[in-house]
Amino acid sequence: MRHAALEIDKVVNMKTFAKGNALIYELDHTTRQMRIVKDNVYSLEDRLKGKIRIEFDKDLQRARQELEELRRKFGEYQNTLNDHMKAEVQKNKNDLDSDLKKIVLNGYKPPHYPSKEKSKGELVDDYSHLFKG
Repeated sequence: MRHAALEIDKVVNMKTFAKGNALIYELDHTTRQMRIVKDNVYSLEDRLKGKIRIEFDKDLQRARQELEELRRKFGEYQNTLNDHMKAEVQKNKNDLDSDLKKIVLNGYKPPHYPSKEKSKGELVDDYSHLFKG
């Protein structure tokens, strides 16, 4: 019996040792896989950051180009508006000159303004003539 108990202990110890070795192998294998996954996650994170940075730079460059195009167009608009305003002012100036020439040629007579001499009962600066029809 003693011999059978020793044999059973050997078998149990051997199976326990084999099971322990299998668990250690699984743990080691799982740890290596986890390390590989972590490395891949960090690598993925770096690549993702790089792609995001590239896309951001592209968007920023595109926005800068659009801004430059808008500034150029606005400058053209300002120049066009300035030229148009100059032409309009010159036209108005020419129209006024021609109107003044017509008035002078037709013998313009200024309206009668009251004299500014002081007299009793009259106001010195009587502007009522401006309101007469």
